[in-house]
Amino acid sequence: MLAYATTQTGRGFGYGLHEALDQIGAVLGPVLLSLILYFKSRAQGAAGGLAGYRVGFLVLLAPACLAVLSLFIARFLFPRPADFELPDKSPRLAARGYSRAYWIYLAAAALMAAGITDFPLIAFHFQRISLVPEYWLPTMFALAMAVDAG
Repeated sequence: MLAYATTQTGRGFGYGLHEALDQIGAVLGPVLLSLILYFKSRAQGAAGGLAGYRVGFLVLLAPACLAVLSLFIARFLFPRPADFELPDKSPRLAARGYSRAYWIYLAAAALMAAGITDFPLIAFHFQRISLVPEYWLPTMFALAMAVDAG
């Protein structure tokens, strides 16, 4: 739907706007969760952890529901997003004959991607060994998302 909707405004602008909104949510959501966990832990001590996550995810359910609702509304208002598509005048690219350097680059990128450790695994170990207070974990994730945005 997004690809069709950006045909007239420009695919670059549509992609940039989508990425900006995605990164804003990826930073603000964990920061909000971190604040909720912090204030719950201050109010209830160590017992506030699970209750803090319940409240935090309940609060974060609101923007998630709004996002899904906007998707359903867009689908209802624009049932055929392909109607927005302008005639394609771009040349077709051949998918054959890639150089040896391309395949080496692709193999290296695949190996690096396979070696990336997921943040939830890192956060699990940080919490297991009590390296940082629990409310710092979402803050660390928000920082990672802010770096990703840059």
